[in-house]
Amino acid sequence: MSATQKSIDGLLLLDRPDPATEITCKALSGSLAVEYDPSCEDLEAMVMERKAGRLFFGKKDPELCNQALKLHEKGLVELVLVEFADLDHGIFPSDLVLQVLICNLELLRLRDLRKRTTFLAKHDFSSIQPTAYENSLPVSFLRSRPSFFLTFGRLLANRNASSLLEFCEEIEREGNLSDHELKLAVLQTLRFVDLHKELAGVLADFVQNFFFDSERSISMQAVLELMSLVFADLGDASFSVQAFTDSFLRLACKFDHEGKHGELCSRIALRSKSNLSILVSLATIYENESLLDSFSTDRKNAETPLEKVYFETMLKVEDACSKEGVRNQYSQNELARAYFDYLNFRSDASKPKETHPSFELFLGQA
Repeated sequence: MSATQKSIDGLLLLDRPDPATEITCKALSGSLAVEYDPSCEDLEAMVMERKAGRLFFGKKDPELCNQALKLHEKGLVELVLVEFADLDHGIFPSDLVLQVLICNLELLRLRDLRKRTTFLAKHDFSSIQPTAYENSLPVSFLRSRPSFFLTFGRLLANRNASSLLEFCEEIEREGNLSDHELKLAVLQTLRFVDLHKELAGVLADFVQNFFFDSERSISMQAVLELMSLVFADLGDASFSVQAFTDSFLRLACKFDHEGKHGELCSRIALRSKSNLSILVSLATIYENESLLDSFSTDRKNAETPLEKVYFETMLKVEDACSKEGVRNQYSQNELARAYFDYLNFRSDASKPKETHPSFELFLGQA
């Protein structure tokens, strides 16, 4: 690049072309240059050589974000965050980290292009006043637990299994949200960004993919706590998220032997007879006496063909699990796998290509 490079009003860093963001930043800066793959080493040289007055940052690379923030701290450039910014919070002043956290949540909340543009026109992240958010965000928790809420924001931004596992580790360190005030802080943050359904979908996908993975058991308990928050806040809209309530029942039956989530389970079970049959079946397999005591007397005969499939399968589960030696021969997870395989078999009348031997427990019954 020539040393006589003409100065520009703005430099935009992105991971990939994003026409909407590019149009927004151009409207905010006038002349604009866009880079998709600058390294951490050449960022300062690029800013200085191009004489960029404003740096619009929209990349996911934490190291590059750290470099951009350091340039801002030096006063070399005005930094504007245009996407969720990942950073090493431990190397920056707490006030700056708090401003970044709040800006991240604003960017997650403002999904409408016009509203986002208006926000960016009025704020670079350093102009954010935390006191203005004390009624809408748990500002004290954002300040005292930056790692926890940065990781939560990363989950809301990326919506993938790896980000969820990272947040589960944070939840575990916090005693599975045993601190009621912290739980309320998570809820307040979720309400601010209004991403309940999106988070519910990520949680449900994780359970469906890893329910039988023994290495994920601790993470699954953290997921159950997070699902209960989403479910309680989302209400009946939870039932519109594919596999969410089914996933919640699976985790509750497997891990909640104290009946902590019994009320939410009841809302699912009483919504349909099929749900009730699933709950009783899984509670039987995982020997969850608290749930069995609550729902064993609520059974009603099936009415529709689908309800009949679930009800008859539930009876087979109860019969199989009561047989002598079955629990010594098969693990709870093996019995649960067989249960789901058998439900699929009854639904489409085709035996799965691969089944666990416990599957024959159900096939062999009258």
